[in-house]
Amino acid sequence: MMPTRPHAARRPGCTAGKDSTASPWPDNAGRVWASFWSLWILACALALLAWPGRAQAGTVPGELPGLVGRLSVVHGDVQWYDADSAQWLGSAQQPLRNWPVAAGDRLRTGADARAELQLGTTTLRLGADVDLTLQQLDETGVLLRLQSGTLALRLARPA
Repeated sequence: MMPTRPHAARRPGCTAGKDSTASPWPDNAGRVWASFWSLWILACALALLAWPGRAQAGTVPGELPGLVGRLSVVHGDVQWYDADSAQWLGSAQQPLRNWPVAAGDRLRTGADARAELQLGTTTLRLGADVDLTLQQLDETGVLLRLQSGTLALRLARPA
């Protein structure tokens, strides 16, 4: 009896015993290409998500900003300028206690007024005749512009 090679016909990519027009690629080549393209599409999607120019919170009109402060104490004539509506609101027209403030807003206090603004763990105490603009208020930093008046700043020690 002549010895046979039983494993030759079962090896992947082996063309022994097949006709000569068969593909030189292994039978699982389609699956290899499909998984290659799947990984390529996944890599492109992850690259787009990590793109540095992506939108941040508060950049789309009507979307809430990423960081918001609040007026925790209001005494006397305190006015708030809403950058979105371009209007001044006074404490006589609208109670401003616990009012949210965001980047672009302005605060003014009258001659005998005072207010307290909380930005996370930071507290700002506004004295009389203050004109304060919140130029930047986001995760990267806070930028305030004090045009007139006095301001007391309290930074809480990190825990």
